[in-house]
Amino acid sequence: MFNCLCEKVVMIKKIFLGLLFLGVALGGLAMIKAAQFKALSAQEPPVQEVSVSEAKVERLTWDRGFNAVGTLSPVEGALLEVELPGVVREVGFRSGEQVERGDVLVRLDTSVEEAELAAAEAAVELARVQFKRTEALVGSQALPQSNLDLARAELRQAEAARENILAVLVRKTIVAPFAGQAGIRQVNVGQYVAAGTPIVTLQNFVPIFVDFTLPQQRLSEVAVGQRIELRLDGNRGPLSLGELTAIDPSVDIRTRSIRLQGTLENEEGLLRPGMFGQVRVVQGERREVLAIPLTALVSAPYGDSVFIIKPKEGEEGDADGALIVEQKFVRSGERRGDFVEIVEGLEADDRVVASGAFKLRNNMRVRISQDAPPDAQESPTPGNS
Repeated sequence: MFNCLCEKVVMIKKIFLGLLFLGVALGGLAMIKAAQFKALSAQEPPVQEVSVSEAKVERLTWDRGFNAVGTLSPVEGALLEVELPGVVREVGFRSGEQVERGDVLVRLDTSVEEAELAAAEAAVELARVQFKRTEALVGSQALPQSNLDLARAELRQAEAARENILAVLVRKTIVAPFAGQAGIRQVNVGQYVAAGTPIVTLQNFVPIFVDFTLPQQRLSEVAVGQRIELRLDGNRGPLSLGELTAIDPSVDIRTRSIRLQGTLENEEGLLRPGMFGQVRVVQGERREVLAIPLTALVSAPYGDSVFIIKPKEGEEGDADGALIVEQKFVRSGERRGDFVEIVEGLEADDRVVASGAFKLRNNMRVRISQDAPPDAQESPTPGNS
């Protein structure tokens, strides 16, 4: 029995020692892990820098003026149509060619009218002979005055019938009412055409008109003779110059706007009726503005803003220093080409993020990209893609 008791004591000691050893091992492991976590927490997290391109706020000189969307219209233009029915006997032009005033474009068959004209000429000749004979007899008092009046009326009726046939012949010969460029012909020789059938469009667009509207508040600021500029397709293509030549005396009661018309030289014929473009009415005064590239402006429902690049506090901010961005709200003004005017919120030579602003937030660290940003221009003329 004593031996049994001793064996139990020994077993308890072994279990106790095993538990003690296990506790020491787990405690040591816990201390090691705690030290590692403490070391990790003492380290600063890696700083993330966003690559952006920068631009400086520029001081530019812009002329004063107003912008509008204009539509080009010809100085003279018409859709020529057939006045009388008939069969096309001759087409005197080719589609797209230049014609002069008075050139015969289309002749209809006039064989019936020509025969009627011969009969009318004979009737006029007979009426004239009868009138002269009656005039002589009335002068010798062989006939009363009423016979002379009747002969005169018959002569006038015969002449009127002849003039009516001549008018039909003229109306069946369609001539160019002015010099211009013919469009695509819509009739062919031998075709029967009814009254009102289109023949061809005729346009004279050298020079050319541009029609546009401005709000009624601008009425006191525009005047005939002011210079205008036109660019097609949103600043694409060459700049066309002209002057303001007409201002409508009335204001549109629906839109409360005034209609204006300018005249452009168009010597090379590049501008065509029906085209539209950006019209600018230029005033004589010029003003200095602060401008930034349009890509630097962040537009949102609550306002426009930009990100200013500045050195982080405590750093030099040079090429090797840390840079951060600060969002600043601004008031924008006129937009011209790739630039937008900043009326309030920035100073000249401020550094702003030109591209990449959509991925930024306040106090984020940035680095300046080595790639050159797109060259902003007041009058960009990109090539056709």
